[in-house]
Amino acid sequence: MDKVEVLSNLKERVKALEYNDDASLRNLKLQMRTTLKKILDNSEVGEYLMSIERTKFYLSVYTNGTPESKKIQQWENGKKELIGLLDVILHSFILEGALPQETETTSPSFNQQNTNVFIVHGHDDAMKLTVKDYLVKLGLNPIILHEQLDEGDTIIEKFEREAKNVSYAIILLSPDDVGKAISAEVYLPRARQNVILELGFFTGKLGRKRTFNLLKNSQGEELEQPNDFSGVVYHQFDPAGGWKLKLGQSLKAAGFDIDFNLLL
Repeated sequence: MDKVEVLSNLKERVKALEYNDDASLRNLKLQMRTTLKKILDNSEVGEYLMSIERTKFYLSVYTNGTPESKKIQQWENGKKELIGLLDVILHSFILEGALPQETETTSPSFNQQNTNVFIVHGHDDAMKLTVKDYLVKLGLNPIILHEQLDEGDTIIEKFEREAKNVSYAIILLSPDDVGKAISAEVYLPRARQNVILELGFFTGKLGRKRTFNLLKNSQGEELEQPNDFSGVVYHQFDPAGGWKLKLGQSLKAAGFDIDFNLLL
């Protein structure tokens, strides 16, 4: 049985998971963890395992008056997240089988001399400058769109010009907006619309291994994440700076010459 078939079977098991069947859920998560450890590289498996553990099947807070429909909806949301995670991995294996394999030296998207790293950001200037300063410390060249010359271009032309010359992108998802679905009752903090657009752009252009999604929650409230990107890994912008090591490791895995002594 090949990797695609194994992952497809796991996906069908998630779909068949019945509400409140906690024993089956635990067994399924265990099998997913075991399977991913066998078929994925060590450089990426850890983040997927964390995504599995973070998937919520039960409401964090509820009372005796909480409608059963909300509990069922949370269970279904958990299933969707696991299915999305498996879909992301499935698509990567399908593409690997359909496309010619590229080496690090022949890949058109990466050049050892290209140290340009695009920073996608919202309105959180402190977060933006912290990441920028860290990249400079690592000897990389952070590209922030509004800091680049206009050269008579429109914003989209300027974005296209700068984006084609980078080999890595960091997407900063900060709680700058709020929003909700029409059917929802509570507004949730969310990233700016342009940030979500550029998240999709760079994930498609560079691939998941050359993008790093850094997420900042809002005063204890979790930032809303785009459903269509369920399965994509998000890293917390924690005050202790643990994100720095994760970013350094991701850059190293992408082929950048990173001195880990600078990560301290």
